[in-house]
Amino acid sequence: MATLRKAKKTRKAKPLVAIDFAVIDAPAKRVVVEESELDALEKAYGELPPRYREFMSRFGPAEYFRTLYVHPLARARKTTEELRSFFASNIGLWENASRLLAKGEETKLVVLGNGVAGPMNGGWLVFVSGSPERLLVLPRPQIGCEIVEAGPTFAHAIAPFFEEDD
Repeated sequence: MATLRKAKKTRKAKPLVAIDFAVIDAPAKRVVVEESELDALEKAYGELPPRYREFMSRFGPAEYFRTLYVHPLARARKTTEELRSFFASNIGLWENASRLLAKGEETKLVVLGNGVAGPMNGGWLVFVSGSPERLLVLPRPQIGCEIVEAGPTFAHAIAPFFEEDD
């Protein structure tokens, strides 16, 4: 007797589009990010993703458009260590992790922010240390969820968080 399998939904990937920083409103209580802080983050994790330094210098860490929280640099470092520890022992929760990350590469993930609402609520926006153009979105962990490629620049990675709901 043949076994019926649930047909896997195939999602057509949307083309990556970068957000124009001119349409982003700076937070009311803007936190100034010093170049020395960005230099320290870069020293710890390697070259930062393209346009991340520009974004942080211009806007700073905050919650944007009620969907994205860009971490202050100290929190980025703390959350990075927590995620690396968690991810290493729970890599199987993301269905496509082994296709997107080489063995041991989970120890190179660097957290830049997280989703605070919508489908990314609780997920992380990360890049791979040593490969600044490899930005990924890791949805809230649950069996069968999939990591999304979000690079090659920080402007590309954050664009989906600024999309208007139709």
